[in-house]
Amino acid sequence: MQEENNTNDDRTINILVVEDNPVNVFLVKTIIQKLLPRVALIHAENGVEAITKFKDHALDLIFMDLNLPMINGLEAAYEIRQLENSDEHVPIIVLSGERKTDVRAMEMTDDIDDYISKPLRIDAMRKIISKYLNGAAKIIELS
Repeated sequence: MQEENNTNDDRTINILVVEDNPVNVFLVKTIIQKLLPRVALIHAENGVEAITKFKDHALDLIFMDLNLPMINGLEAAYEIRQLENSDEHVPIIVLSGERKTDVRAMEMTDDIDDYISKPLRIDAMRKIISKYLNGAAKIIELS
């Protein structure tokens, strides 16, 4: 294992994982923990919980499924954007099964920053984390 040398800060990164499927939760958390040695993972099982966790935690990144109970991922993303201050922006990355309706819905909103297709791959997760943390943390390069 090698560390990327793009870090400006060794602080703990706070990431919210919004996913209701326990297998996907386990997979996302496992991948993130392998890539980021200093991470605090916060979990929400639905869109309503995601909004509450956003209010309660200073987050660096959000990974969110679209198909959630109570309110879906797009609605939760919209509500989160309404709560943000003008000087803050927490990237929201959708975890998508890449159904055509999911992709179309994401293209029609500015509330989503990016998406990763399921099944998740560690290299895709590393690229997204690197892109949106922009050197704020050490990311492990797995060989």
